[in-house]
Amino acid sequence: MHRCKQQLFSNEVTNAVTVALSSNNGKSPPLLHAFLLNAEKDLLAVGTTNGTAAYYTRWQGDTTETSITPSINTSLNTGIDCMHFSHDGKMLLISSSKSKDALRIIDTSTGYTISNWPTSTTPLGYVFSSDFNRESTELVVGNARGRALLFAVTS
Repeated sequence: MHRCKQQLFSNEVTNAVTVALSSNNGKSPPLLHAFLLNAEKDLLAVGTTNGTAAYYTRWQGDTTETSITPSINTSLNTGIDCMHFSHDGKMLLISSSKSKDALRIIDTSTGYTISNWPTSTTPLGYVFSSDFNRESTELVVGNARGRALLFAVTS
């Protein structure tokens, strides 16, 4: 059995349902999915039932500080089911399967949602899974119709 090593308290985040952790040491804590990042950026993201994505920059899992303020993004209106960081931590991908075309990419350096994608003509449907490839040059989206959609990611 694994024991809790640290608790994080945040007044800005309630009803958390999804957690994504990225770490520069490549070690994955139990029950959390870790992604390798560059050495100067550690991120922790939390998705809530109301569609809020909160991410903590410069997160250190072994810190003694238990109350830090996150960056908040409220670009979705339904609960976040899926969250993934790009390989370098510059993008945070969030999605919800509860409403159609509910997928957003957040620029973690500015906190803004990338506004020109997806467009109203992008055939996402109800997104059930999504992730970046290892180099974050492609994005795959799995939807309710059983399709896997592959998109190129350009900067």
